[in-house]
Amino acid sequence: MPFAPHLAHLSWKSMLLLFAYSYLAALLLWVALHLLYGDRWWWLFLLTALAFYLFLPALLLPPLALVTRHPPLWVGFGLAAAVWLGLFGRLYLPHSAPVLANDTTLTVLTYNALYHNTEVERMVAAIRASDADLVAIQELSEAGLHAIQAELSTRYPYQILAPAENTAGMGLLSRYPLTPLPPSEFALLPLSGWVGQPQLATLDYHGRQVLVLNIHAHSTSLGYGGPLRFSPAEMEQSVRQREAQMHALAAFARSRSEPLLMLGDFNTGYPSHAHRILSAAMQDAWLVAGHGVGHTFPGANIPGSSRPTVLGMPIPQWLIRLDYIFYSAHWHATHAEIGVWDQRSDHRPVQAVLVLR
Repeated sequence: MPFAPHLAHLSWKSMLLLFAYSYLAALLLWVALHLLYGDRWWWLFLLTALAFYLFLPALLLPPLALVTRHPPLWVGFGLAAAVWLGLFGRLYLPHSAPVLANDTTLTVLTYNALYHNTEVERMVAAIRASDADLVAIQELSEAGLHAIQAELSTRYPYQILAPAENTAGMGLLSRYPLTPLPPSEFALLPLSGWVGQPQLATLDYHGRQVLVLNIHAHSTSLGYGGPLRFSPAEMEQSVRQREAQMHALAAFARSRSEPLLMLGDFNTGYPSHAHRILSAAMQDAWLVAGHGVGHTFPGANIPGSSRPTVLGMPIPQWLIRLDYIFYSAHWHATHAEIGVWDQRSDHRPVQAVLVLR
């Protein structure tokens, strides 16, 4: 009997240590699988999509080390912290401004406006508030087209608008001369599988020809606003198709010598394998000049939104980052931020300030 309290104390200590070491083993196993296999399996894809949240239990390790008086847990915490810093640390560090000979900036915006959003005046207000020089729109509707032409033609005299009666609509708006390129320029890009067919154009930026590519990549359906559901086979197929698209975009980037911008809804999170493929050829403006995780999805829970529900309740907002601004080595990003949200789209816009070297 005198030993019962001591045995009970050891039992709780053992349980806490079991939890701590099980978590560390699972976290390090995910890191190894992510590095070796990318998003090969549906469950690994989901874990990586929510990678930021996998590190939250690590915050319990220091108090557990103190409570259990088990110093090795500090080593485990250090390992978890090192991995987190490698993936996300730069997003919380101050960015040093580069010394550039050219101080002329180009502000660009990417914006999935949600096809089902009927309050297009909110979309117009969000674009106007950005004061961007170049705007890439995904899911452009006919109503959105008419609103843009009526309200933004003076601000953006150069427009390439391709609305659709579904989520395939695309659009480019510019203060600088914008010229669409013929289909022959798309030779390296797959012609199918995109939510919206990519738009490729040249931008006459102070006498230099800049390539602009507006992207809406293949999506992974988790319910499209209804109950959360998924098919492992369909999910893995969508991941493979999106990775093929990123390989094509990376090959396209390497084949061009002009300054290049890729903007859009890439339907992949960070640090996904698809992101790794494209970022090997292009710079992600948010990683260079953004602050915080920059999550852009899911947003509004209105009819037609892609924000799924669980037990009748919509999942939390802003869980992952799907919207990106990528640029070639000709540019440098000095600032990136989340744009004004219209309260209706299931995405938030992203904008960046770029300087041509």
